[in-house]
Amino acid sequence: MSRGVDPRLMELLNSASSLQLFELSTVIERLLADPRRIIAVRVNLHLGQTVRFLDWRDSSLRRARCWP
Repeated sequence: MSRGVDPRLMELLNSASSLQLFELSTVIERLLADPRRIIAVRVNLHLGQTVRFLDWRDSSLRRARCWP
């Protein structure tokens, strides 16, 4: 199970059909690609700031510094 994910959510997702998971994936991708959301994130990032991000390769949280 992924760290930090509510076990109840994982249970619901595990019981979802492939179609439901595909639909959810599509909605999430659209939300993450929303220019307003991207701009809101960029406004709060500053050079040299330490951030945490999810490394998709192994689903671990990593630390990094913002650079141009």
